[in-house]
Amino acid sequence: MLLVVLFSFSHASEARFEGVCRTAIASGHDSRANNAKLAFSTLGILETNNVSHMVIYVEKYPGNILGPEGFYYHTNYVRKGDIFPVKVVGNISNIRLAVENAIYDSRFEADLNLRQTDAAIHNLHLVIHEDALVGSNGLNLKAIDGFTLVKRTGEYVSVKRAWDKESCFPDIGDPCKELESRREEYLNCKDNLSEGAIEISALLLSGVAEAMGCKPAKR
Repeated sequence: MLLVVLFSFSHASEARFEGVCRTAIASGHDSRANNAKLAFSTLGILETNNVSHMVIYVEKYPGNILGPEGFYYHTNYVRKGDIFPVKVVGNISNIRLAVENAIYDSRFEADLNLRQTDAAIHNLHLVIHEDALVGSNGLNLKAIDGFTLVKRTGEYVSVKRAWDKESCFPDIGDPCKELESRREEYLNCKDNLSEGAIEISALLLSGVAEAMGCKPAKR
């Protein structure tokens, strides 16, 4: 029994997740943290201790002499005993892996909680800056059915996976629709966002479709 316990502890220690920040701001990502807070405020997103109510803002950051480019994930999820929401920083384009990093401390712990992760992803509300979807090395959203897109202009649009016979395509619509099941957040979103044109450029639409594993929508 002792050997089993020691092996399990060693296994968990060797595979601890890196790039997880549980303090106020991840070092070097002040501007991205501010962008995330603005998006959450605009959309009426509230902090939560429930992984089923998790919202994640995603933005890409450039590479430099210290390391390659990667993704900044800013959540509204506060772990038990913490004060600030979890942030994840690194070259992680897979949404499931990002969620696991936000919830758990190690690969060992994540593998023990597959159902909880599945539930979190099923209910996940993603808010993605357009820079994370254009150019090379974009996000992998093939397992995601919808998200809120933040345009460089500061406008928000909802993106849903729709189907045309056997092919999927991104359907662009109301950015508050993702929050319909959460009445308080939905009403806050509606109050903060004025009615405007819901459209995106052909280049961005192509990037969105590629990330989702779909064909571009008909324009």
